[in-house]
Amino acid sequence: LKPGDAYLHNDPYLGNSHAADHTFLVPVFHEHEHLFTTVVKTHQADCGNSVPTTYFAAATDVYQEGSLIFPCIRIQEDFKDCEDIVRMCRSRIRIPGQWYGDY
Repeated sequence: LKPGDAYLHNDPYLGNSHAADHTFLVPVFHEHEHLFTTVVKTHQADCGNSVPTTYFAAATDVYQEGSLIFPCIRIQEDFKDCEDIVRMCRSRIRIPGQWYGDY
């Protein structure tokens, strides 16, 4: 962990509720010491479900719930987006502009 990092997690098999709920974690530092980590949970309008909905009740496995499953990956470094990750997210959903606005 270092200042300027942010992490994205939405893997239901690793403690998240479901794929459309994205959890963002940002470590907070003071004088180079990690004090705590902030957490915010967002509900995305699309995460690549096999049907156009935010919650697919008939899904029989996590892969039908969404194509964007992240096991706590770094999405920002040095206070800048990791553009490869953001571009991948935007390209795998139906409403990339809205996803980016929520992000």
